[in-house]
Amino acid sequence: MGKDKVYIILVNYKNWEDTAECLESLFKLDYTNYQIIVVDNSEDKESVKHLINFFERKFNIWTPPENPLRDKSIPPMENAIPYLYLEENEDKELIPKKTNAKNKDPKVILIKAKENRGFAAGNNLGIKYALKNNNFKYVWLLNNDTVVEKDSLRNMVEYMNKNSDVGVLGSKLVLYFEPEYIQVAGGGRFSKFLLRAKHFGRMSKIDDWKEEVELDHVIGASMFVRKDIIERELMDEDFFMYVEETEWCTRIKKMGYRLVYFPESIVYHKESVTIGKKNPIFFYYNSRNFLYFMKKHYRLRLPFFIIYLVIRNSILSLKYRDKDIIHYSLKGFKDFLLNKKGKFVDK
Repeated sequence: MGKDKVYIILVNYKNWEDTAECLESLFKLDYTNYQIIVVDNSEDKESVKHLINFFERKFNIWTPPENPLRDKSIPPMENAIPYLYLEENEDKELIPKKTNAKNKDPKVILIKAKENRGFAAGNNLGIKYALKNNNFKYVWLLNNDTVVEKDSLRNMVEYMNKNSDVGVLGSKLVLYFEPEYIQVAGGGRFSKFLLRAKHFGRMSKIDDWKEEVELDHVIGASMFVRKDIIERELMDEDFFMYVEETEWCTRIKKMGYRLVYFPESIVYHKESVTIGKKNPIFFYYNSRNFLYFMKKHYRLRLPFFIIYLVIRNSILSLKYRDKDIIHYSLKGFKDFLLNKKGKFVDK
């Protein structure tokens, strides 16, 4: 079972089908001393309704036989999954609404956020629940559009127990739809001189990147974090989405911890690595939030970064023949100057 308890935190936004597949893969972990917290950020309760039906085994997930990762989630658990459903009220209190659990430690805690305050806030809500219970050693922040190898959690716990100077582990993130290729090897480095983040291992073969590597930032799709870090520092919710994990990792490194890419934790991620396929809103958040990040941690280099950002996004706009890239980048720059944070409202 393992003596050190882990909370695994997923943030769901409308894509409950991916969450259900992710959960089935987590139920197959060979390290079983964990509880899963699913925070639903959706504006409605459709995902909650479907997930509760999934927990009560009113339906099972189905993965096509030709899917090479089918064995990560199939066959599904046969019995109903013990869960506790909580709703956040206006005072940010969590009110119990429904459960099928026969003991105080259900396998899954489902939390309905009062509103969508972003990726960082969703994770923080789950973290605060874990801290209130105070019965764990690590948290694993995991994207809901993933499936995992069954030994991933056990390997991370064993490594962290032997390396007390490591604060965060990043997994080998593999492309779900092209599982012979790595999406990102844990994270990457941020150059304050070149003013850019470099991700390791992109589109390398899955058997590459076998050694541990020290990182400046860990990709938010899989972050394995020590309890004493989250007792002192949470993600900055002003970012809403994008760059929040980079900024958080910068603060964690300033605490004296190392961040490490750990190849023995393998996570298959559905996100595309092709920047041309991103919604233009990405360029709003990426521009605005990197400017906040630079102002917060590298203030003296901010003017140079502004120049770099304008040149980079202008080139991308021309490359993809998409004027929305520069349009939303400029909106992000404007809102940075106006000190507007949180969720973007397109007017």
